Amino acid sequence: MKLPRIHINTRTTSDEQAEENLKQYEQQLEDKRREREQKQQERNMATSLSAQLLVKGIQPIEKFTGADEQDPLTWLQSIDELFDATKVDKLDRRRYLPMYFGEDVKKWYRSEEHNSEYDEFKKEFINTFTSSIHKLKISTKLLNRRQGNEESVQAYYYDILALCIRLNPAMQEEEKVLYLLRGLKPTIQQHVIMTNPKQSKELFEYAKRVEAAASITQPSSSSMTSSSMDEHIDETTAALRRTTITQNNRQDTRSYNLNNHRTQQQYDNTYNNRSYQPSRRSSTQLKCYNCHGIGHYAYQCPSHLN
Repeated sequence: MKLPRIHINTRTTSDEQAEENLKQYEQQLEDKRREREQKQQERNMATSLSAQLLVKGIQPIEKFTGADEQDPLTWLQSIDELFDATKVDKLDRRRYLPMYFGEDVKKWYRSEEHNSEYDEFKKEFINTFTSSIHKLKISTKLLNRRQGNEESVQAYYYDILALCIRLNPAMQEEEKVLYLLRGLKPTIQQHVIMTNPKQSKELFEYAKRVEAAASITQPSSSSMTSSSMDEHIDETTAALRRTTITQNNRQDTRSYNLNNHRTQQQYDNTYNNRSYQPSRRSSTQLKCYNCHGIGHYAYQCPSHLN
């Protein structure tokens, strides 16, 4: 008697789960691979676009020639700002930078091997092309820098920091604080010194608060000047008006007196003429009492004479 065949499933649940987990893992690897490829394509496109922007000169850059009036640190800052805007990584920056060297600087670049790291190459570049005369000029300017009467703390602060970096990119905070304190306005300096700041940012915050407090308690010189000027203009205008009114009154009085004088003179002349003129009676008004004729007196009467 044959027994029926029984198919026994040898695959367990754990095996099926393991196979499913393997498929999911492989799918995750595939997704990550595609994601990496997409990112790489985006980077390549960005690098290509950056290269086009730089090569075509869409943003013009002054070449570094090594002249005395050119500051290598300031020039590098301008280049890095463009690199940041075009999203150029440091490896590409190291390759692109020599494209903007002048002929003499290119000779230096080609004459020896240089560090492949961008930051280290920049330090080498700055040390090579920062002359002792250039440093002396910056140091003199930094020592003589003073905050102007109308200059804000913020403008003074950032100008001093820029000079400090140009003189020594690795300058310590204590030295920066000394330079900042040295040129502050005396009215601000005396308050900031009392706080004994250790960092340049601390000094900046203290100085700004003192400046703000002074602007609240005391009106600015510009507003005082404007107010004084307005008052002076008002006083001048009022004085001119008073002078005009006085002159008009004088002219009216003089005109009135002159007219009165002319009228009085005309009256006097008429009166005088009448006073000194001989009084004559018209011959037609003479009447003779003798003949009662008209035109003669009695003693002149013709009848009497006859």
